[in-house]
Amino acid sequence: MSTATGIPAVGLALLLGACALAAPPLAGYDGLGFRIRSYYADHAVEENGTCRAPEMRAITDVQVLEDTDERLVLRLRYYFQDDAYGVYEDPEVPIRRLRCRGFGTRDFVVAKRDGLVVVGMSGPTRIDRNFGAGG
Repeated sequence: MSTATGIPAVGLALLLGACALAAPPLAGYDGLGFRIRSYYADHAVEENGTCRAPEMRAITDVQVLEDTDERLVLRLRYYFQDDAYGVYEDPEVPIRRLRCRGFGTRDFVVAKRDGLVVVGMSGPTRIDRNFGAGG
């Protein structure tokens, strides 16, 4: 059976399902959430450098601090988890536990040149020798 579009009904259902799974625009910009999550994954550390490979699992709040023709600055609250460095074995309990997980807030700077390019974020990064602790 086919629909008026010529696409089989099963194909149309799969196509609509895939569209429903696409991330909603972040601050009105399609694809920005993916770019910010990728930048965070490539640069961020959490918990004073203990968590060296955190992933942003959920964005829980977005504030637009600046939106001009040249740049966008967002303050995000997010949930992070580090499955690489945050897993440890507890000798008392025979299960794996996670210590590197929690909520954080960072500002992200996005340049509006040739599309959207994340160019910076606040907070500790792998590039900081002291993980953003000053000094």
